[in-house]
Amino acid sequence: MNRFALLLLILIGCKPAEEIRSYAVPKEILPKETLPEVAAETPSQPASQPAGEPTDRMLGAMLPAESQAWFFKLAGPKAAVDAVAEQVTKFYAAVKLDGGEPSWELPEGWKQAAASGMRFATLQVPSEGKELELSVIGLPRVGDWSKQALDNANRWRGQMKLPPVDQDAATKIDGATPDAMLVDLNGWFEAGSMTPPMMQGARTPVAPPSIGPPVAQNPVAQPQAAAEEFSSTPPEGWREGQAGMMRKATFLVGDAEAAVTMFGAVEMMVDPLANLNRWRDEVGLPAAQAGELNGLKTEISVDNSPAQRFEIVGDELATLAVMTRRGEQMWFFKLKGPKGTVAAHTKAFDEWIASVKFSSGAAAE
Repeated sequence: MNRFALLLLILIGCKPAEEIRSYAVPKEILPKETLPEVAAETPSQPASQPAGEPTDRMLGAMLPAESQAWFFKLAGPKAAVDAVAEQVTKFYAAVKLDGGEPSWELPEGWKQAAASGMRFATLQVPSEGKELELSVIGLPRVGDWSKQALDNANRWRGQMKLPPVDQDAATKIDGATPDAMLVDLNGWFEAGSMTPPMMQGARTPVAPPSIGPPVAQNPVAQPQAAAEEFSSTPPEGWREGQAGMMRKATFLVGDAEAAVTMFGAVEMMVDPLANLNRWRDEVGLPAAQAGELNGLKTEISVDNSPAQRFEIVGDELATLAVMTRRGEQMWFFKLKGPKGTVAAHTKAFDEWIASVKFSSGAAAE
């Protein structure tokens, strides 16, 4: 070995330890043609996906009724959810939508806690090592169901620190109510992200000045101090129909229907334009623009609370609707049916609204 080679070996062997560096390895880049096209404002996209194998699993179901959509979600440690996955999926398939609201028979060992905040119900699912929680929340249907389901599935993907997708976010549940969808995700559950599923297009909390005080950022984590109830004097000839958890009253008005519903005052539930466009879609009218809102609403009062009244007339159907905010609750009063029937009962509807009174109920849990 010559003198130069010996010197080279010495230099290599004595290289300082600090020259050994670690580098962040970039995620695998998919070919451009396989990347989903996702709008930049999509709120579900996680800032970064954790390294390593997924630690959690989520099983969610979305069941659409005529005017509402129902969202079931169970999330927890992957091993715990794996152990009950088959049972939970069968439970989703067996849920019935009677009168627009879900009903079920609890599997052996499951428990049902009292409803609270935005939740229609909380189900406790036994599992080895940790009891799992299955939440049930109902919200209005908005526009095309496939778009609303995709938007919510991507919101759930965000909670699991997964990127959004533009298709195949859910699968149909065999044997379930029509158009019921299952979302099965492995990821890293962000337990603090408990905002209820919003309607398609929801992006940021909105609190119009005419509706009331600012919106609570997390209505589930900050439940209502007190739940209010309402009373009214229905007009002569209105027949009482079936009520429920969120549908506080139903009246049959000839071949039309009047309903009272109550939801938590969150995101688009407090937005007059979003609600107006939901009602316009129900009667076959195109969406209104923000600049048209003032000409399409009437400011009124319901039991001394500011409210907004809308009259929406389509080719065949019509709707009279009133929305008002009471603390952290949004109340909706609506008469919908053939436009001739609705027109004939317009005066009776307004008299009914004038008779509404609110009263404090028991504190929500």
